[in-house]
Amino acid sequence: PYIFNSATKIVSLNDSLYFYRIRSSSYMNSPKFSPSRDYLKIQVFKSLEPLAKSNKDSQVLTRLHARILNDSIKLAILNYYLNELAPDEAHTLEKYIKRNWDESVLQQLGHRVLLYRWMILHTPCLAHLYGTIRYRRKCRERI
Repeated sequence: PYIFNSATKIVSLNDSLYFYRIRSSSYMNSPKFSPSRDYLKIQVFKSLEPLAKSNKDSQVLTRLHARILNDSIKLAILNYYLNELAPDEAHTLEKYIKRNWDESVLQQLGHRVLLYRWMILHTPCLAHLYGTIRYRRKCRERI
């Protein structure tokens, strides 16, 4: 994205110049839940924040924050069951979730995710219980 943003000219080709193989046995296509992989994905999105700010389009930054917040909330709920994140990673997620978000960011989230966030903020024990119930069955199905 940084190279794309600093390019002075961009052209589109109809030719396929890049091919890649998708293997069902690869780590990235593994159906098993992976909080550490999801946490890294969130960190990659966070690294795009300076680029989004330089874009001077508030909608780009709003959507980026909404995506990070959405993924952080879902991962926090999942981690309540799996408990695979390091304590500092779990704390970083919670801090991001608890941040005083602008209404425009929160409007990008679905009602279910907003409910998850509310549980994390106001009734952590209920969020833990929900995470355990929600993902116990799901994780067994995918392992």
